[in-house]
Amino acid sequence: EGVKNLAEELSHASKPLLSNAKPDTHAVTRLIEKASTKETITPKVTAKLEVNGRIFTDTNQTARASEQANAKQGTLITDRISAKEIAKGKELPNGNMATAHAEIGTIQQAYNAGVSKGADLKITVVGKDVCGYCRGDIAAAAEVAGAKSVTVNAVDDITGLPKKYIWQSGMKSLREVK
Repeated sequence: EGVKNLAEELSHASKPLLSNAKPDTHAVTRLIEKASTKETITPKVTAKLEVNGRIFTDTNQTARASEQANAKQGTLITDRISAKEIAKGKELPNGNMATAHAEIGTIQQAYNAGVSKGADLKITVVGKDVCGYCRGDIAAAAEVAGAKSVTVNAVDDITGLPKKYIWQSGMKSLREVK
């Protein structure tokens, strides 16, 4: 939502420039201030991954620090997401670090640190339940990362009750433990 609002403001602020009219300097100043304070956006979702005594954290994509939200940096599942985007004809999350959800970001960090292979990954999600995209994408990312298993603890969006998901090598998606 924050990115959408920023894009709308950019469009509004740039209209005078396109028509050679006098630009709204106040609108441009506000836009620059908002763009430069991206790091202060309150996360809607945070994820904490624990593996072998190490902890990796990430946020939803719109709250991720700009130096970590790199659209040119693919994720472990870039090829999978690209194929789905072509088939569906629309952009999907988790294909790069600018669109990656928090859970995918933590798995990527663990992989980059060289600690995911053969490991049991424990992820705690705060803010929202694991979304439909991530249920399959977490499994795919964990498989590529060489993880042995994943346990995800989250909270149901509707009831507020704790939820637990598991994945083991070979599974195509997370499975909720009832």
